[in-house]
Amino acid sequence: GSGLFFWFRTQGWDGVLGLAIATSVSAWVNVGLLAGVLIHEKAWRPSPAFVSRIARVLAASAVMAGLLLLASINYGLLSRILLAKEIAVLVVCGLGAAAYGVCLFAFRAVTLSELKATLRREPGGGAVSGLD
Repeated sequence: GSGLFFWFRTQGWDGVLGLAIATSVSAWVNVGLLAGVLIHEKAWRPSPAFVSRIARVLAASAVMAGLLLLASINYGLLSRILLAKEIAVLVVCGLGAAAYGVCLFAFRAVTLSELKATLRREPGGGAVSGLD
């Protein structure tokens, strides 16, 4: 993490970006390592339904990332249109979250009945869908 922080600083970018990227990458490396160990020890095997759902979540994430990249490229224009950079950041974050939610439903990564069941379940209850 600190290596990316200092590399971004030498490139003239905010070093905090390096910390955010390093944190995210290390979290996903840990997820991959844990999944690899569980699969290797035959303690867990992803079902076809699980793999399909993960693929649809990743597709929704890719759409959101593309929209946020487009907003990042046009940051100057957005901050002028929205009168301040802080307002632009809030609007872009809100639109990114909304786009992700819409894509989750559009790609059928989440259904309305699953969402309702999750909101209705008892605190401490089990998972709604049987994708384990």
